[in-house]
Amino acid sequence: QLVATAALVIHSPEAGCATSTRKYVKQSSREIVATCQQLVELFLQKKPPARADQIPAQKTGAVWSACDRATSKLPKGNRNAMWRDLLTWIVECKETLEEFQQLVGLEESSGDTDISFEEFLQNQNASGYSVQELPVATQSLALIKCSRGSINVTMQAADQLGKSAEKAVESERAEELLDFILQLHTLARTVGEGMTDLGACMYPPMELEELQEETISQSDAILSLHDYVLNTLEDHLNQETIELSSKIHAAAKKRKDNSINAIQAAQQQQA
Repeated sequence: QLVATAALVIHSPEAGCATSTRKYVKQSSREIVATCQQLVELFLQKKPPARADQIPAQKTGAVWSACDRATSKLPKGNRNAMWRDLLTWIVECKETLEEFQQLVGLEESSGDTDISFEEFLQNQNASGYSVQELPVATQSLALIKCSRGSINVTMQAADQLGKSAEKAVESERAEELLDFILQLHTLARTVGEGMTDLGACMYPPMELEELQEETISQSDAILSLHDYVLNTLEDHLNQETIELSSKIHAAAKKRKDNSINAIQAAQQQQA
């Protein structure tokens, strides 16, 4: 009851817990409550379970393990919880890029991901993509790169805003800077979760209509994040971060158009 009550209390504005903190506390609390419930239900059974000498100890151990994870692995504070979210999305972007670069036969490079039509034909059998789908997959990969870059910009911006807020502690400006971080993290969450949805649509054979919807949604999420950085946060960030954000914003607009054109061309060829 105490754990469940605490999980509810953190949702009050007075607690000052950000979305990420509440999420991780809720996950840990639900695990504790669920393992406790399983332990109680075990003792309420009228018929003793098989291996009655072992199962109660296992269930009790599960409760202790859940409590240990809550005390040792739960992020301490809003900053650590947000940082864990951002790092998780960075890792997911990296893993998605590696998976689909293998699938389409591309190697990681710092240059453009466009490949020639002859390379499409060479990779077709190995990748599982049709000739029509391979250009679509290539452009989608570039959009995932933009997603990864957007999370990187978020981490840089949040770090700079946080340091400024520490210097302006107990002032209205500090509250404003913290609100900027909260809004930036919310936009980054949309990008991070949208990247997962986009990746799920990239497996062959492609559902092109669904992929087009996810492409538009993810592109808009990326552009919204960078619009916020460039229009609202420009005066609060260093020039390097602003330039990176501007570069990714331009790349995302280009990739959005290229992806939609590739999808529509594939639809016409399949018709």
